[in-house]
Amino acid sequence: MAAVEALASGIPVIAHPTPGLREALGDAGTFVDRADYRAWGNTIRDLYRTGDPRAEATAAALERSAVLADQTREELKLWTSAVQELTDA
Repeated sequence: MAAVEALASGIPVIAHPTPGLREALGDAGTFVDRADYRAWGNTIRDLYRTGDPRAEATAAALERSAVLADQTREELKLWTSAVQELTDA
C-alpha cells in the first residue's frame, strides 16, 4: 500500500521486483534487486540528477495512480451491481 500511496502523491517509487509490486507499480516503478546496494545507490542518484529524470518519474507515478483509481472505480461498480442483483432476486 505504501508504494501505491507514494504514486498517488507523485513520489517516484524504487522497489524490489516482487510480483505484487510489479503489478501495482507497472511501468511507473523502478525495480532494483534488494541485495544490489550499488544499483540502489545509482538509481537514487540518477533520479535526483538535475534535469528530467525526477520529473518524468513523477509524471509516470501520477499517471499510474490515475489508472489504478479508474480500475478500482470500475471494480467497485461491478461489485456493487452484483450485490444489488442479489437483493433483487
